[in-house]
This record gives sequence, C-alpha cells and structure tokens, in this order.
Amino acid sequence: MTTIHDLPTPALLLDLEVLDANLERMAARAAAFGTALRPHVKSHKCIEIGKRQRSLGAVGVSVSTFPEARIFATHGFGDITWAYPFVPKRLADARELAERITLRLVVDSHEAATALERSGHGFHVWLKVDSGYHRAGVNPTSQLAVDLATSLSESPTLRFDGLLTHGGHAYNASSPSEVRAAAREERETIVALADRLRSRGVPVPAVSVGSTPGMAVVEHLDGVDETRPGNYALHDHTQVLLGTCTPRQCAVSVLATVVSSQPGAAHCVTDAGSLALSVSIGILFGALPARRASRLDPVQALAGR
Repeated sequence: MTTIHDLPTPALLLDLEVLDANLERMAARAAAFGTALRPHVKSHKCIEIGKRQRSLGAVGVSVSTFPEARIFATHGFGDITWAYPFVPKRLADARELAERITLRLVVDSHEAATALERSGHGFHVWLKVDSGYHRAGVNPTSQLAVDLATSLSESPTLRFDGLLTHGGHAYNASSPSEVRAAAREERETIVALADRLRSRGVPVPAVSVGSTPGMAVVEHLDGVDETRPGNYALHDHTQVLLGTCTPRQCAVSVLATVVSSQPGAAHCVTDAGSLALSVSIGILFGALPARRASRLDPVQALAGR
C-alpha cells in the first residue's frame, strides 16, 4: 500500500476530511446569517471542490479571471460572477459566455457600463463599491455611486443585480478585533449605500459582500443578501495568523524532503522552494508586518496539522 512516505517530493497533500469540514462550516454559517453563499474559487481553481460547495447549497461561484469563468461554465456551473472590474476588451468573450450561462459582471465606471450598454446584450451587472479596501470600486459617499447605480437600474438593456464589495482590508488586520472591525465596516458601508439609493427611489435588488476573515468573525449580516468568501475551503498560513482558522483546519500542505541539515546550523534546506509552496508572499509569510509573521513560521503551522 502506498503511503505519503512513498511519494516523490515536493508533493501537495489535500486532507479531504478537513476540506469537507471547512466547506460545511462556511455553508452553515451563511445559512445561519440568512445569506446566499457564492464562494470565490480563485484559491482552489478546482472543479471537484466547486461541485462539493454547490452540493452544500452554494448558489453559484465567483471567479477572478475570464478563463476561470469559461472553465467552470464548461463543467456545468451555470451562474458565475466575474468579480473583477469589467474589461471592455473581453466584451465578445463575455457575450458568448453569457448566452450559455448566467454571467454576472462588475463595473465601477461609466466607461465600462457604457461598453456593456452599447453591446445590446442583457448582461447582469453589479456595481462594485469600495468598502475600505481602497483598491477598486466607487466611493460609497460619492455622486458617482448614485449616478452609476441609477443608470444601471434604469438601463433598458442591462440587468442591475445590485451592490457588490470585497472587504479585502481585513487581511491588513493585526488582531481578530481588527478583522471584526473591517468586517463590520464592510457591511455597514455597503448597506448604508443601499439604503441611501433606495431612499432616492433607486432599487437595489441585492447586496453582496465577502472575504474569508470577515465571514469568520462577523457578528451579523443584516441587510446583506449574498456572501463570497473563497480561501475558507483550504485555509492557509495567512488565515492562521489572522485567527480565522487553526493550523489543523488547513486542508492543504506540502510534503518536502530535507536535503541538507548541517550540525550546529539554525536552518535546513528542503526540496520545496517558494514556487512549490506559493508564488504569494502572503501565503508564505502571512502578508503581515514582520512582528506578526515571526510568531508562527510556516513549518510550525504545517506541523501542527
């Protein structure tokens, strides 16, 4: 019988029991909040895991890139949000895919909205809102937010899905309380904009939020219709440092062989370099200040599984 000790290294190890427990825990949490769950698949990019999420009640999936959307659509996923500001150069591709599935696009500018409007296709469109991450999305207190929401809702062609945000600033937190504050800010910011628009007669069909750290600690999701966490399926060292999960809840690890360990040395060398572990510094070292990253190194985190 083959065991992990027989595998050539480096090798990726997936603990299915941990994976399923992670999926079930988030599905139950979303249900308890009364929100639909649309997991982001960019962390795992795996059709089989996506099917597991769907079997637990996920209403669809979110993706970061168009190729991800196309591949998941090819494998039977019929409701996909491309949760990235729409790129007009992808208009022909988006239209082709939208004729086969429910493809939901995201805009945060008049230029992107106009390109979709002029296509003549009835695309589903979310308005992306900046809830504190300050990377993309309209300022929720700006006139632009009102103008774009109004034009989308009044469009004779486009179908306005509502407001979408991503509280990615939760990853900059240095304590669970700061993660909780970021999650609270994410919800309060986008719900306030939804209320503001509705008070002006602009219908907001739905409100969508989501990040794994936020969903792990948020106290309630009043006013929110959908959540889109992604990393929770596998978890990683960053999530451990944030307090989102324990090392034993990390479903993936990398099996490596120590190839050099010299007497008296404070280090050893393995056959798993940075590319075998991650191309993301965040996953390797927590994407956090050095003072926090030093509390738990990746080898200790994986050993704790």
